Amino acid sequence: MENQRRITKVREALANGRVSAVEFYKDGSGACFQYLDPTGDHGCPCTMASSFKIEEALEIISGFRFKQHELKTCF
Repeated sequence: MENQRRITKVREALANGRVSAVEFYKDGSGACFQYLDPTGDHGCPCTMASSFKIEEALEIISGFRFKQHELKTCF
């Protein structure tokens, strides 16, 4: 259940334009999303980074269109 909550937080951040970077691991094992969380784990805004398996990362980005000039992407 905790993992589903993390996935939902990143999808919400993508929808609201708060994701600042997506890093896909070279070995194809997964991806890391860096985003601004308005409440964080302590109630204050903070930058978060969450790593996911590649299957979960694909679930997160499905349905979104990335604007390469607005999002830093590392390969």
